[in-house]
Amino acid sequence: MHNLNGQLRKVRGSSIVLTVDPDSTADELLPLAVNKHCACNWHLERNAVYRLLYPDGQVVDKVPGTDEAFTLARYKVFLGKAYLKVALFICEEDDYIASKQKLL
Repeated sequence: MHNLNGQLRKVRGSSIVLTVDPDSTADELLPLAVNKHCACNWHLERNAVYRLLYPDGQVVDKVPGTDEAFTLARYKVFLGKAYLKVALFICEEDDYIASKQKLL
């Protein structure tokens, strides 16, 4: 995702399949996703700080609607979708912060 006029927007055509352990946490997924995206997309800066986001732009830390720590398996159960349909996004922290400041 990136900031466009104060709103986070999905970058079309840049999704990449990431095969991970179902018990992976957000802290484990983020570096794996950043490394794979940086290897495939020359315009991403490897040294930037990124955040892992849900499709609505919220930071991944808890399973939505609960106080339970995020794991991929629990999020899949929450969504009721197959793993291939689970989508999370990375966003440079600067873009994330800029989009949140626009809301204030």
